[in-house]
Amino acid sequence: MKLKRRNIILSLIVVFALVFSGFGFTKMKALAAEDIRVTTANLNLRSGPGTTYAVIAVIPKGTSVTVQSTVNNWAKVTYAGKTGYSSMSYLVPVSTSVNDFRITTANLNFRSGPGTTYQILVVIPKGTTVNVISESNGWARFTYSGKTGYSSSYYLQKVSAADPVLYTRYTTDELNLRSGPGTSYPILRVMPKGSAVAVHRISGYWAYVTYDGTKGWCHTAYLSTGLSSIATNKGLVDRAGLDIALTFDAGWLFDQAIPILDVLDDYGIKATFFLRAYWVQDHQDLAKEIKARGHSIQNHSLTHPHMNTMTEAQIRYEFTESTKIYSNILGIRPTLFRPPFGEYNSTVLKVAGEQGYPYTVLWTVDTHDWAESINGVTVTTDYIVNRALSNASDNGIVLMHVAYAKTPEALPRIIQGLKDKGYSFRTVAEMLP
Repeated sequence: MKLKRRNIILSLIVVFALVFSGFGFTKMKALAAEDIRVTTANLNLRSGPGTTYAVIAVIPKGTSVTVQSTVNNWAKVTYAGKTGYSSMSYLVPVSTSVNDFRITTANLNFRSGPGTTYQILVVIPKGTTVNVISESNGWARFTYSGKTGYSSSYYLQKVSAADPVLYTRYTTDELNLRSGPGTSYPILRVMPKGSAVAVHRISGYWAYVTYDGTKGWCHTAYLSTGLSSIATNKGLVDRAGLDIALTFDAGWLFDQAIPILDVLDDYGIKATFFLRAYWVQDHQDLAKEIKARGHSIQNHSLTHPHMNTMTEAQIRYEFTESTKIYSNILGIRPTLFRPPFGEYNSTVLKVAGEQGYPYTVLWTVDTHDWAESINGVTVTTDYIVNRALSNASDNGIVLMHVAYAKTPEALPRIIQGLKDKGYSFRTVAEMLP
């Protein structure tokens, strides 16, 4: 009897072992499935599953990684040839139903819907790799930084899934793209300074990269991690018809703000106001009124200095402090920068890019509304109108100021004249990708 009972117990143990081993096998299969996730912040890659382990790399925000396994709330991933652990709190799943990887060829607006009228969720840096879920009418849908939205397909360059991207780099000078890892190999293309390249692998001092759809090798000495702001004096989105943007700078004067807003309201036009941050601080009600009327408010520095004569630390202070003021007073985060006096250099562009301003915006036509006279010619209302209309161009940006009474006096004639020429009015942000 005891023997029989023991045999029954042994049989049950065997059955349970088989059942649970089956469950274990199923669980292992599930973990083996590809689990691609995107980083929602610049994320530390550590040597072990915890904050006490050493940081071996920093994974940029918006990077896609494959989770190999998990320990508690830590994911084992590989990035830039290094395998380590990152917090699952900053890794969100992305769709893996398609493998349509593309690289942004410009700093690209990521919108809530498929069109320029939809809200900008975030600006994706040039050279970022994304996995497109679907595409329709020139707009691609994908997940970036934990959000699902849309960007123009025109600025998304296809990348083969067979060559995973380790990271993005930027050329520091004109750089030869060669067919092999050495100077003896033929030159396929010459990449302009500042070009974004997707790095697939490294061999010695040579990187195998993709540039503008072409794969080849280039020397790593001329590749940088930096991302500079792009200076432009016009819109970069081509549409049918004629587009133009009216812009107004505010430095110190303020009494023409309401008259300008009233004219824009009369014509149903939304403009772009580049406001000095201390102007916003000194005239908070006016700044809030500009925002309330639906206009775009962008950065025009903190103190309106000659930024091309400043140190990098001084330039950085202009950006960090001005950005705080826009956020604290208006609850906005500008993404466009207009340098005072139109002055900038490579350091200004570098810092602007690092501070989240992908475009440094100049102008196509200066109306000279700020001046009493130019080259001996008196600047009158007629002068301002004629200058704006005669120099108008598609994707143009018109510079005016919140300064003198001549500006709101000239504005109705400028608007009507541009309408008669067939122009549609847009904010600067709407004319950038």
